[in-house]
Amino acid sequence: LPKGRLTVGNNIHTTGPEGFFHGMVDNVELFTYRLPADRLSLRLTEAGVEVVSQGLPGISRTLWRTTDLAGREWTRITSATADANGEAVLVDPAPPAGGAFYRTSTP
Repeated sequence: LPKGRLTVGNNIHTTGPEGFFHGMVDNVELFTYRLPADRLSLRLTEAGVEVVSQGLPGISRTLWRTTDLAGREWTRITSATADANGEAVLVDPAPPAGGAFYRTSTP
């Protein structure tokens, strides 16, 4: 659903009932849509750390990894396109010992 609405049109008046912009701009609407946030699930498999990103279908997602959130250095691991159900499966084949933090982004 639209989040916020701006209408520009015959409500602009500068000198008279119709105003300077009458006939130039009429009934323009601005909509802002918030994309649904991806839901992530992680599991350890024989192939590595499997990250399942559930969101919008057909959208490409990139998997990123860091071992230190304070350092803010993220390493790109892989990319995949979500299927018709909105699910993209991304695998980190070489997770670091001791743990890591993961995130996904849309390129």
